Amino acid sequence: MAVTRQLSARSAATRVLTLCLAFACGGDGDQNLVVHHGVVLTMDATQPEVSAFVVRDGRIAAVGSNEEMMAFGGEDAKTIDLRGKTVVPGFNDAHLHP
Repeated sequence: MAVTRQLSARSAATRVLTLCLAFACGGDGDQNLVVHHGVVLTMDATQPEVSAFVVRDGRIAAVGSNEEMMAFGGEDAKTIDLRGKTVVPGFNDAHLHP
C-alpha cells in the first residue's frame, strides 16, 4: 500500500507540473497562471517555503501567500489549486523504479 500511495503522490505531482508546463508553453501569453494552496519549496534561505506562485510569460514571476499571489495574478488569471501538494523547483526524474 505504501508503494501505491507513493506512486499516487508522484502521479499527482506530475499532473500539476504538466499543467504548469502546458500553460507556460502553449497558453495565452497575456494570461497569468496562479498556482495556490500548496507547499512550494523555493530554495531561497530568506523565504524557503510559500503557498503560491504566479507564472507569467512562461516564467515564475512571483512567490508568496495565496492572497498575495491571487491579487498579483489578476482577476483574469487561470488558477490551479494544489490542495496541499508540494512543488519542488528544478526536479527532473528521467524514470521511476517501483
